Amino acid sequence: MKTFFFLLTLLGLPMQDDAVNEFIRAKSEQLVAEQPVTVQGELLRCQKMLPEFYQNRRFVAAWSKENRQAYLTVLSNVGQDGLNPADYHYSTLNRLVLEADTPLEIAELDLLLTDSFLLFASHFLNG
Repeated sequence: MKTFFFLLTLLGLPMQDDAVNEFIRAKSEQLVAEQPVTVQGELLRCQKMLPEFYQNRRFVAAWSKENRQAYLTVLSNVGQDGLNPADYHYSTLNRLVLEADTPLEIAELDLLLTDSFLLFASHFLNG
């Protein structure tokens, strides 16, 4: 499991924006405190893995612009594997990836992408 998280920490180029990173830290701390967290109206579902992922990255945002778009392309095709893109925040991500330009929106996008990815990976690997 530690190898899995190590590989995930390599995801994307680190984004050094204090406002983005502080928002990610605050939401991660809420998850650690077992509080339900919503972002853009979407419930973050990976309540244990998500904060651990960001703690390992020192709460630095994970997703580059290129990786965001590449992941959305993958997510749009998960129906071929019997999965539903809607289960992974697809509509919200698709909208937000085009619109996010403030630090808050970028932090929200990063959290949703990571939550989506962790959930998708779990479903894909474990059925």
